Amino acid sequence: MLLLKIRLTTPMCSWPHHPPRRVNFVTGVADGATSKASAGDQVGPDATAGGHFGSNSINGDPNAPGNLASARLVMNGVRGDCGTLATLMKYELDLIGATGASVQYVHACHANWDSLLGPAEKDGERVLGMWFGDVLGLGYGWNNYEGCCEFEGKWWEGGNGVGAASAVAVLHDSCDPNVSGATNSHQCWSGATSVAVGYP
Repeated sequence: MLLLKIRLTTPMCSWPHHPPRRVNFVTGVADGATSKASAGDQVGPDATAGGHFGSNSINGDPNAPGNLASARLVMNGVRGDCGTLATLMKYELDLIGATGASVQYVHACHANWDSLLGPAEKDGERVLGMWFGDVLGLGYGWNNYEGCCEFEGKWWEGGNGVGAASAVAVLHDSCDPNVSGATNSHQCWSGATSVAVGYP
């Protein structure tokens, strides 16, 4: 496999954060991939799946409680938020030589699509965000954005383990049916989380 050959010709000393057991795991997940896109299709569901999802984050102060110094810690069994899982997928793809992935943050949009990839849309003090209606069985709650790993035309959603066709599709996956109510997923303003806000 070309991707494995690219990585395995790199000396192990250049992989200080990747112990051989992790290299073996990731190459096993990607085994049989014949292109970068197919490697993404094999790595994505594992790296971004709900089984790795939790509240720990690589965003913010790494010394604060619940914050992680690196997404590599998820490689060792720690759970992470959507942005952390998207970063994990990028790390794993880089590890096997399937480079080119980027971590993106999909935001809710109301006035226009300009804020889709951030920064978040605001109305005075209120911020537009997402309300999750117990999508993953983890309860209901506010979300600032959906962290994704964009790779070879797919947007892998951190925590959902699915590859959407576009950033707009990620927003719909996260917020549809976009109907008011605490048990329905929708986009909303902070301070009025039970009221759905329409798309542009």
